[in-house]
Amino acid sequence: MTLNLFFDGTQNNKTNTQAGAQHENSNHVDDSYTNDYSNVARGYDAVDPNAENQIRVYIEGIGTEDLESESIPFTTKPNNIGIPFGTGDRGVPAKVSKGCKNSSEALAKYAGKDIHLKVNVYGFSRGATAARHFVHIATKAATVLRIDNKKGMALAPFDNLNNRVKVDLDNPLVTQYGYFGACLVANKVIPKNISFNFVGLYDTVAAYGMDHRGKKVGNVSIIDDDTAQLGLDSVNKAYFILQLAADDEHRDNFDLTNIKRSGVKGLEFTLPGVHSDIGGCYVDLVEENVDLYKEEINDTECKRFREILIEEGWYIDDPKQIWIERLTPHVHGVDSRFILKGKRKPRNIYDKVSLNTMFHYSEHFKVIYKKIQ
Repeated sequence: MTLNLFFDGTQNNKTNTQAGAQHENSNHVDDSYTNDYSNVARGYDAVDPNAENQIRVYIEGIGTEDLESESIPFTTKPNNIGIPFGTGDRGVPAKVSKGCKNSSEALAKYAGKDIHLKVNVYGFSRGATAARHFVHIATKAATVLRIDNKKGMALAPFDNLNNRVKVDLDNPLVTQYGYFGACLVANKVIPKNISFNFVGLYDTVAAYGMDHRGKKVGNVSIIDDDTAQLGLDSVNKAYFILQLAADDEHRDNFDLTNIKRSGVKGLEFTLPGVHSDIGGCYVDLVEENVDLYKEEINDTECKRFREILIEEGWYIDDPKQIWIERLTPHVHGVDSRFILKGKRKPRNIYDKVSLNTMFHYSEHFKVIYKKIQ
């Protein structure tokens, strides 16, 4: 029996994408309603729901809920701390809690049956963080609040009264597979064994809380970094880990969380492009207007850079697409200021490279996708 569990990225939500930017709860500018589908959503949709002994579960991205608002009314500012910090009731631990519960409920049709459960987990951005945190939560003993000498309440990664599960303290599913195991027990799903088979990651970015890199005094950690807080290196407990990383992302606040601790189990490809070139969600043919280069006194370097961009194929040699604009007088008294400007409508098809790479490797681990007609 195979479970394919998908965690979408921050402000990625396939239900909201389908509802569209005109939905009443969208800010109509830059939320999950205005995005295209991510590669996590596309991967989920591609898994064959009719394949024997295979289940798929999709968890919406951090900071989102289906058909709910993500912005303070009449602004584009986030209305929840999941978006900036990855915490709270729409944060990483909350989505992992939901992943444990929803997966177990999807498996409930196998209650009372002898099954060997293989788990494949996928994620993009903070959703990749959630995928890795899920493996951490599902490969260690649950945190249990004792009721008496035999019973207790298993606590979710994001704990609230609705998420707690009553368990026997000595239940091996709870002691070996944590909150995920507790949720399986609650649904009377008792696998013979559970193995973590394939983990597919698109550009893991934890960006969890306010301090991502931690603080040390001497050799003593005062604040753990994101990897330690969320147990992200536990991903090495899976049989094989694939990460597709962006080579050109600006990472001042959004460091890539690598998979080096996976050793020979892990394979990481660094591909040209930025974050969503790898994980998807760019809308096709949306016009972009960009200031490409700025120069004072003369336009020599602007002309040179224009030639390079045309030669490399980023723009065609058309003054309506890429041109130099002269501004005068300059605010600081310089005679002129030159700006190289670009306007184009890029396609969003490059992200299919990483999507098809994910398909290729996951198929080696018996993931069954729909047949293309």
